[in-house]
Amino acid sequence: MISIGRIRVMNKQKNKKTGQYLKRTKNADRAECGWCQYKTQTREHLFRHCKEWKPQQKILWGEVRKETGGGKDRFTVRDLFADE
Repeated sequence: MISIGRIRVMNKQKNKKTGQYLKRTKNADRAECGWCQYKTQTREHLFRHCKEWKPQQKILWGEVRKETGGGKDRFTVRDLFADE
């Protein structure tokens, strides 16, 4: 199972190379999601909206709910990746 601490560790390990980031740093021509081809791949898109990531989203938000008592509606993706 994934923990809130693990999510923060993932963020610190530079696992944040979204389409939006890659385009901004000129490492990609487009910012579109490589999973579902939505126009802009952001962390918000991947962890909340991407239809191809639904199974992972269910696990993630289930763990958030279990550890904090609040789920997807209570937290932003930015909150999950914020340093303590």
